[in-house]
Amino acid sequence: MSYYLLAGTQVFFGLSGETQTLTEPVAVKFVDGTQSIIRTNPPTGAVEFDLVPAKVFKAGEISWMIPNLSQADINAQTPTPQLID
Repeated sequence: MSYYLLAGTQVFFGLSGETQTLTEPVAVKFVDGTQSIIRTNPPTGAVEFDLVPAKVFKAGEISWMIPNLSQADINAQTPTPQLID
């Protein structure tokens, strides 16, 4: 299982000891079959993983497309209206 995390995301990986703010977007990979809990810590806003990922990939380290976006970039985008029948 893999997850994409935006630049500027505050993240805590289980057993890492401290919350860190990502300076660039990353993809985190967990061992296939791993069951994990991911939640947002309401007081800090950090995304908390109960496990440490097997690997953290930065853009250019893998063949996956890792967009260089921050939450502010996403918030600034104009939503595309969807027609509902």
